[in-house]
Amino acid sequence: APAPAPAPAPAPAPAPAPFSCGLGTAVLGADFVPGVGSSTTVKGRSAVRLASFNLVGGMSRGLAGVEVGGAFNVHTEFMCGAQLAGAVNVVLGPVRGAQLAGGVNIGADVRGAQVSGGVNVARDVRGTQLTGGFNFARDVLGVQLAPLNLARDVAGVQVGGLNIGRRADVQIGVVNVADEVDAPIGLLNFVARGRTHFDLFVNESGLSQLAVVHGSRRVHNIYGIGVQPGWSGDKPRLAGSLGIGVRGIDSSSFTLDVDAIFTSLTRFRATAEKTTEFFTFQNELRALFGVPLSSHVTLVFGPAVRVLLTSDPDTSPPPPFGGVKLHDERPNTTYAHGTATWLTAGAVVGLRF
Repeated sequence: APAPAPAPAPAPAPAPAPFSCGLGTAVLGADFVPGVGSSTTVKGRSAVRLASFNLVGGMSRGLAGVEVGGAFNVHTEFMCGAQLAGAVNVVLGPVRGAQLAGGVNIGADVRGAQVSGGVNVARDVRGTQLTGGFNFARDVLGVQLAPLNLARDVAGVQVGGLNIGRRADVQIGVVNVADEVDAPIGLLNFVARGRTHFDLFVNESGLSQLAVVHGSRRVHNIYGIGVQPGWSGDKPRLAGSLGIGVRGIDSSSFTLDVDAIFTSLTRFRATAEKTTEFFTFQNELRALFGVPLSSHVTLVFGPAVRVLLTSDPDTSPPPPFGGVKLHDERPNTTYAHGTATWLTAGAVVGLRF
């Protein structure tokens, strides 16, 4: 018997119809509140407005122009153009243009900008969300700027105090949280699928530190604590460091990190007259090479350039890396303040685990 004929392939799904703003049917409209004004009738509520003026608030099917509302504006299907509300803009469908509100903007699929004093909410954003409070979106192609930003995938930048995302290109904030991010730039970064290691190293002046290095594949933060031997025979000093670095080369044979690190050292001197606090700040730029010794241990080493700023009369870079003194305005007393600055070159060597 002949083989049965194969079933015909299913017809491809039709392409979605292009979104239309309905400009050709737009009319003028005005409301006192929804249901009082142009929206009193079913026809009025289903209209597309070219210009809309709402004393307290208004409602229609869509906007293809400009709208101003004293308190709120509501559209059940779409908005094209610009909305300005004293408190809230709500669009239950696509937004093409700008939503400006004193309190809250809500839109489904935003192509343009949401700017508010409190909260912006959207499903997908291609453009910008800017607020003084909280931005929320599923996927963002563009920028989120707020004290708190939350999104699933960000092809662009989140800028704020706290940035949270599943996947992001760039996060700039005080605290950044993501499963994956190319460039987290902040005081505290938490990257679930990032890299974390510990560095134990010493530099030419004897500063020994243990540092936690955490971040993405390319950008990392450095948090260190250590001990600096005393200058001029005084007691050792505790050192705390904070830095950011970029991984320039990441191969199986070696790595190269370029790090910028700020280190603070504090010393107190007690005399019969008073107790004086002296500060020493060290700003460092270093190139750190890493050569694997085993699967869990890496040798790290490299040159460094530093700017040492201090008010401590007993602090100066030790030889043989004494550096170049840029200025010294410290008075010759045990407790008066002044500052001195050196530009020095040195080296770092240690182990990474």
